[in-house]
Amino acid sequence: MRLYFACLLFESSIDDDLDPASLTDESIRLIHADDEETALEKAYLLGTSSEHSYDNDAGARVSWKFVRVVDVQEYVEEDLYDGAEVYSRINGDE
Repeated sequence: MRLYFACLLFESSIDDDLDPASLTDESIRLIHADDEETALEKAYLLGTSSEHSYDNDAGARVSWKFVRVVDVQEYVEEDLYDGAEVYSRINGDE
């Protein structure tokens, strides 16, 4: 088995909220898989199973929905050590 890191994107919504702006969360998750395709499948399942809702202090329903798998990368270092880079994404002009 190989070790992968998957970046999952989640978005929140609040029932009856007049402000259409939502929060997003990029969550980095550890995945063990035989190959990248399997890691991607596991990342998707992890994302969908992590959706949840709750009532906030004002009594409104807050929902966190899985949007997509942003990226999956294999961890190629021999060991996990203090300060090890576990995930990197380079952004350029799009």
